Order: sequence, then C-alpha cells, then structure tokens
Amino acid sequence: MRDIISLHVGQAGCAMGAAYWELLCLEHGITPDGQMPTDKTIGGGDDLFNKFFYETSEGKHVPRAVFVDLEPTIIDGIRKGTHGALYNPDELIAGNHDAGNCYARGHYSVGKESLDMVEERVRLMMEQSQSVQGFMFFHSLGGGTGSGFASLLIHQLCVDFGKKPKMQIAVLPDSQMSVVEPYNAVLAVHDTIEHIDLTLLFDNEACYEICNKRLDIERPTYDNLNRLIAQVLAAVTTPLRFQSELNTTLNDFAENLAIYNRLHFPLLSFSPFASCAAGSTTTPTAETMVTDCLYPEAQLVKCNPLQGRFTNMCVHLRGDIVPTEMNAAIARAKARNTMQFVSWSRANIKVGINYQRPVTMASSALVAATRTICMLRSTTAITEAFARLTSKFDLLAARRAFMHHFVAEGMQEEEFALAREDLAALQSEYQKLGRDEAPKM
Repeated sequence: MRDIISLHVGQAGCAMGAAYWELLCLEHGITPDGQMPTDKTIGGGDDLFNKFFYETSEGKHVPRAVFVDLEPTIIDGIRKGTHGALYNPDELIAGNHDAGNCYARGHYSVGKESLDMVEERVRLMMEQSQSVQGFMFFHSLGGGTGSGFASLLIHQLCVDFGKKPKMQIAVLPDSQMSVVEPYNAVLAVHDTIEHIDLTLLFDNEACYEICNKRLDIERPTYDNLNRLIAQVLAAVTTPLRFQSELNTTLNDFAENLAIYNRLHFPLLSFSPFASCAAGSTTTPTAETMVTDCLYPEAQLVKCNPLQGRFTNMCVHLRGDIVPTEMNAAIARAKARNTMQFVSWSRANIKVGINYQRPVTMASSALVAATRTICMLRSTTAITEAFARLTSKFDLLAARRAFMHHFVAEGMQEEEFALAREDLAALQSEYQKLGRDEAPKM
C-alpha cells in the first residue's frame, strides 16, 4: 500500500478539505474525534483507506493532510469545528498576514515566510509513512493564497520529492470574478502546468447552478458548494480507497486521462444530482445516469461537450450496479454519437465498478443514492473554460490595470505576458486535437 498526502491551501482549499474529510470519515466509519469502532487493531493495517489516514498509538485515525492558509480565520474555524479533534494540530498551519487576493503576495512575499514550515511538516509526514505514492492539492485558482502560495508549494515539493505524481483539485473563478482573479488564475495555471500530472477543475458557476437548479437551493452558500464538491471527489477517489480494478493509483489516473504532459484537464460529471426534498433515497436507471452525465447540466465545469472531441474516458460506478445494464447504456450512448472521439484514439472507455454504496452527509442537500456514476472525460471542450479566463485577463492587461500591486510584491511585469502566452499555447494544443491532429510527444 502506498500513501497519499493531501495539501489544502488557502481559504477555498481548506473549506473544501473540511467537507471532504468529513464525508470520508462517514464512508469509513470514523467518528469526528478519529475513532473507528469497527477497527479492533492498533497501528495501521492493510485496509485501503489507510492510504488516506494514519493511525496513532492510541488508535486514532488522522487524515494524511496538511491545511495551510496565510491568515488564521479558516484554520481557526476547522480547529473549533465538529471535526477539529480529527486532525493533528501541527498539521493545521496558519499565518498572520493574508495574501490580499494577490498571487504575488502568496508567491513572492508573504507566502515565502510560511513555506519552510509547511515544507517541514510535509517532510515529517512522509517520514512517518512507509511509502508515499504522491500528492493531492486542493486550492482555488482565483485567491491570492490558493494561486500564489499553492503554486510556490507545488514547485518546492517537485524540487524536494522529484517525480512523485501530483493531482490538482482546483476551483476556477466564475464569470462574476473579482477584479484581479483572472490574473491570479492565469499565473497559477502557467506556474503549475509543468509540475502537475492531472488537474480536476471545478467551476464555481457550474457548482452554483447545480445547487440552485438541481438541488433546489434558492441561494447556495459556499458550504453548499463545498459539500457538492466533496461528494464528487469521494466518487473520484473511490477506487483509491476501496477495492477496484480501475484508477487504483494516482499514476493510473494520469495514464488513463492525461492526453500528454500538458493536456491533463479532464472534464468531470456526476449523477445523480437529486435534491433530498424529492425523497429519502433514489435508484436511477443505468440509462438515466449515463445520459445525464453526458449533458452540461451534470458537469462541474461549464462548457459544451458536443463542441469538443474526446480522446479517452474513465467511468467510476458505485453502489448497486448491474454491470450488463451499465455497459449496455454506455454502448447505446456511444452509438448515438453523443461522444465524438478523435480518429486516432481507440475510443477508449474504461469502466470501474465498486459495490460499496455511496454515503451522503446529513447536512448535504443531495438525496441518498443507492448508486452513482462519475465520468472523467478528456475532451477539447475544456478550452471553453480557459477562453473565458483569458478573455477577462486580456481586458485587464490591455489597460495594465492593477499590475503595480503585483510588481510591488516582487513580481516581474514580464511574467504576465509569459503566463498569457502559455495559456494561448495550451488552448492551441487542445484546438489541434479538435482538428483531429494527433499530439506530438
């Protein structure tokens, strides 16, 4: 068994992490103080969930996670929350000065003051593990800490720990993004793209619409969005935590979904998104779940999949699954041409099944489903998200608006142009795939 260390960075990354670990505790029968009544052994074991938790000599199960923010509010909230006793206090790290929603403060000035402390905590966590397979990073691309400090930390861990696989769970700012978020996001993507093996994007606007239109939440809060994201991430990481034959390691995820090193942004979708107001449980048909996942309403990033071309796809099925029904539903969807694959691809659809029933948090607006489906599709349609981002960036950069705030924190103004060129190159690479040109390795 090879362990996975999670890094939750910035306000969004820490809030996502709090909801995510709460759900994982429910799934594995771990109480809010880290106890596991069903586990009669002390000191670990071969259970797959131990990739994500380590066990103390007192029998407490602690997440293999480090939470860090450059100001103390969110970290203090986690310490005082219902699951505060779950975590190792030394792995909840807070600074005294926030990044002011500025990438440069998180990356060059304030962030550097916290880097050594976080780096040392990660090193200690690795030393107490027999074998670490890789890292998962949770952060926002729009915030100052989430963009600037997260990219600084990712770069430093690459220097320290070489080529261990890295999965990034990143939240895109929505169309109503604050003034400098386009700068932050473009700079962060540019700074991390060469160091990350796979990136799972969540679009704030898409998550908001799912909560509003499908879960019947009139005014979704960030807590609602974080619990939604946690539910999807639990589905994504199911094969890492339970017995499965697909995507059982971080390397598997990258090999199955990254087209090549830079084109590693699969499109996530999930079903069922059903409100708990509709009933206590739901058992959607195989046809309904597969069809639902292929339409924009079930996606975690806003884009039109019919305008893109696929290279490969992974399907995680969970719960009361009848394999023949699901395979037939996927085959019918493929026959309807709702999935346009590039000609040089083998139209490869990999399906993994886990019969462990999904769990839903009581405070979530989601209905308890007896089975779920999570699709991860490598598609050129994801460029729509980058196009929205760069369009906002260009409006700001044309006037050089607010650039002086970044320069004052030690950043060179030339970095804006380099980052923008890199995003343009990324979009161009995806567009070539859309024209059916095979990637050059």
